[in-house]
This record gives sequence, structure tokens and C-alpha cells, in this order.
Amino acid sequence: MLYHPSARARGSRGFNERAPQRGTMKRTFFVLAILLMAFMADTALAQTPPPPLISPEVHADKSVTLRFRAPNDKEVAVSLEGVPKPFPMQKDDLGVWSVTTNPLAPDYYGYTIIADGVGMFDPSNHAVKPNFLGRSSIVHVPGPASLSWETGNVPHGEIHHHFYKSGVVGDDRDFYVYTPPGYDPRGKQTYPVLYLLHGFSDDASAWTAVGRANVILDNLIAQGKAKPMLVVMPLGYGAPAHRSHPARGISLSGGQRPRLPRHRRPFHGRLRIFADGLEYPESIRLDRRFQLRRHLRRV
Repeated sequence: MLYHPSARARGSRGFNERAPQRGTMKRTFFVLAILLMAFMADTALAQTPPPPLISPEVHADKSVTLRFRAPNDKEVAVSLEGVPKPFPMQKDDLGVWSVTTNPLAPDYYGYTIIADGVGMFDPSNHAVKPNFLGRSSIVHVPGPASLSWETGNVPHGEIHHHFYKSGVVGDDRDFYVYTPPGYDPRGKQTYPVLYLLHGFSDDASAWTAVGRANVILDNLIAQGKAKPMLVVMPLGYGAPAHRSHPARGISLSGGQRPRLPRHRRPFHGRLRIFADGLEYPESIRLDRRFQLRRHLRRV
């Protein structure tokens, strides 16, 4: 049957009729494969994140460059601590806003990015200045080793974070304790105790996270200008609503002292209390740490 002339003729016609269809299908699959590869390439490019920004960038002359990626925003500025007016930022072709400040005095500066009227952290900076009323990003403009808050090549103490339930206020709160280099809780050596109370709107971490009290003590103890001591830094508000309304709590600001009963005043001679305020004029911004340094040298 396969060798019958009519059968061979029919088989040839069927093969010849299917050949163009197979060629068309191959071309269709080839085109679809090319389109799929192009789509996948475009998708991969679209999903590739942009390179990370360097912000803040502190230059050798102590100026600082801040950057913020926001291609769709209309107006972006930076509010820097100690500067009365925000710095306007300029946008480049990639949608990155930037500004470079004038040279700044060595210190730690809080700053906020204001994008279309909304204040926010610098997303490229993990360092944050804690505060109940308004947290901000923070940038360190380093200075010489003679500045007491600069970390030196000296023995360092430790910071301990503790939590407890207040039986007076009735809420859960925390406090920090600084122990000097070489401190042994099982030893017999006694130490003076300094209680550091933060200022209005600060929290218990303010003296270490912002005031650099532990670094100042490390340097002064190493220089023989302060005795090794314990420092207790509690949360200084006397009401549980302090987190949302700090003004309702109790806080000691600069220049204030706690009043102790007359029969307790002799004990006050061995228990030092130092309080920090909230706002400082630009001319005395560095003086707050100088006051702490001078006070610690007398303890």
C-alpha cells in the first residue's frame, strides 16, 4: 500500500502542505522568544535598585554634603541644628537632591530633611538623635583629640541599660548606668555616684547618645582629671504621659537644682546631680559639654 503510486502521491502532497505551516510556527516561536527575553531584560533593569547615596559626607574642611533621592519632589531643604534657616537643596538629572554646608565647628549636629513641607530622617544615615518632641538625624563633625567628647585611645568604661517598673508613677521605664574602666561589681572598691538628669523633651539615653557623657568621663579619668565614678542616667519625668506630653512630667533644665529636705542636705554633699537644659544659643553650644567636664573634675 505504501508503495502504490497513488499512495506515494498523496503522501508527498501531505508533507508538502505541512512544511510551510511548520516554518511559520518556528518563526512565531522565535519572535516570541525574542520578545520574552527583551521583556525580562527590561524588567530586570527596572528592578535594579539605584546605587546607595553617601549622606552625610564630611569633608576635610569640615563642610558637610547631604543627599536625598526624591525625583518627584518639588522642593527639598535641610534644617540644621544651630542654623536659623533651612538650606535649600538642588536636584540633579538623576533625581538626587544635595547641598554642601559651610565649614562647621567640630560637634554633633542634628538635622532634618524637609521634602515638600514634610520633615523626615535622612534615609541614608542610621544615626538618630533621640528626643520625645522631635527626633532627627545626626552628623558628627570631628575635631582634635583635645576635645573631651572625641573618642580617644584610652581605656573605656561600659554603659548598662536597665529596665524596671516604677512603683511611684506606675509605668515601665529605663535608665542607664556608666561604670568606669576596670569596674568589678564583685570587688570591694567603692565609687562616688553621679546622677545625671536630662533636659526637657530628652529621654534616658540623651546623656550618652547626644551628650557623650561616657566618652567625656573616659577621657577625664585617663587624664587624671576626674575620679573613677558610677553615673546613673534615669528617665526624669514624673508622669506616665511624658512620652506624648513631656511638659506634663517633671524635668530639671539647666540651672535648676532639686530641693532636698534640711535633714538630708549633708548627704547631698556626696551625691552630685547635674541637669541639662534643652535650648542653647549658638555661642554656647559647646559650653554644655564644658560645664559637664568642669563639673566632673570637681566630683
